[in-house]
Amino acid sequence: MAWTAPNTIAAGDVLSATAHNTYLRDNLNYLHTGRPAGVIARNNGGVYSIATATGWAAIDSTNLANTLTLTTGRVLIACVGSFYADASSRLLSLDVDLDGTRIGGTDGIVKKTLDTNATAISFTIMKVGLSTGSHTFKLFWKIGAGIGYLFSGTDVQVHFTVAEW
Repeated sequence: MAWTAPNTIAAGDVLSATAHNTYLRDNLNYLHTGRPAGVIARNNGGVYSIATATGWAAIDSTNLANTLTLTTGRVLIACVGSFYADASSRLLSLDVDLDGTRIGGTDGIVKKTLDTNATAISFTIMKVGLSTGSHTFKLFWKIGAGIGYLFSGTDVQVHFTVAEW
């Protein structure tokens, strides 16, 4: 279902059943259920890992990627996962790659110092001004030193959601 731009009503116009269904019913349905959303709850059966030498990389370019066809040019992006490292004081950065370009700055959307204890990290970001059409979003990460891990199992899944707004 797509959004249909409402027509301009003048004084004295009568709203036909067709116009009502198109501009009111269908558009309200679109606003509440019809916008595209990619919702991923990933069970990788274990852990993902990244080492210092890799720099920025997709965590899982197949299973932690969302492709949506947008009409508004606005998306809400959210992520939550359980991260840890091989030792104390490991600096992890997370970002989102949009059609081949990361949207965060040099250090990404969020930075967090990790140790060997699992830590929940989450972020939510609104991206506006996108062109209409198809876009692919991938979850990216890097670690400053050592090895970083993202747990992805039955009990603790990685969630990565992109929803048109």
